[in-house]
Amino acid sequence: MKKIPLTIIAGPTGIGKSSLAMQIAENIGTDLISADSRQVYKYFDVGTAKPTKEEQRMIKHHLIDLREPTEIFAVAEYLKLVKPLIEDINQDGKMPLIVGGTGLYIKTLVEGFSIPEVESLPDLRKKLVKEAEEYGNAVIYQRAKEIDPEAMTRIHENDIIRVIRVLEVFENTGKLFSSLRVRASEPIYDLTYICLDMDREKLYTRIGQRVEQMFEQGLLDEVKSIIEKYGSDLQLLKTINYRETREHLLGNLNLEETKELMKKNTRNFAKRQLTWFRNDPLITFMNAETKEDINKIVKLLCNLS
Repeated sequence: MKKIPLTIIAGPTGIGKSSLAMQIAENIGTDLISADSRQVYKYFDVGTAKPTKEEQRMIKHHLIDLREPTEIFAVAEYLKLVKPLIEDINQDGKMPLIVGGTGLYIKTLVEGFSIPEVESLPDLRKKLVKEAEEYGNAVIYQRAKEIDPEAMTRIHENDIIRVIRVLEVFENTGKLFSSLRVRASEPIYDLTYICLDMDREKLYTRIGQRVEQMFEQGLLDEVKSIIEKYGSDLQLLKTINYRETREHLLGNLNLEETKELMKKNTRNFAKRQLTWFRNDPLITFMNAETKEDINKIVKLLCNLS
């Protein structure tokens, strides 16, 4: 059976994945599929660098603005939605094109994992979130690691939502999260998988510029509005760009401290993303520093369609 062609553009935050993907989608006449674990949520726009309304009018984007901020969106749900979407786009005669930095979403898709959906346990989740706030993420992470060490090798300590999910699945089913992942015997797509890369200092400069841009684009007002609607304890407000801004609005940081902390935390996040992607043998790294580099990538990927 002929495999569906699938192109993926990944890379660390701030490197220019979305603008490159927009160029390619426009040139070849296809849609964009997001692989971003926060862009699935409504109202979290500026701090996640979600495509603007104008960009969404230009190119159709999928798998963004799917859920309310209070809802849980697990990797199993992503797989359930993205697989038929890829098939539909392919059947329409277009090249399925995924862009994003959530490595777990991409890895589970391209390696053919099947993850059964397990109901969440709201009371347990609230209890664990409270414990993480009181005693620190490390305590909850260690508990999950003792139960399912294999699953925890792929989850960072600060990714508390996924850490809690491992405990939730065990409590609900008596089974390990890692044991529920069923992998396909062979790749299910004809895959072109690239990760954008550039000199570390140049990436850090871009990250600094993007943080400044977020404030110019209304990040403060966005976070104020979210707090007014959902309260300051919303779990998504504890993710990068939002937790620092939240602390500023609560009076714990001045604006300059907030920006500098965001830049530092984003640099660290980008390092972790690059480490994740470098460990994947399916990925081809491509330099994206200059216009010439970008043009080469655009030409290469457009010739695949």
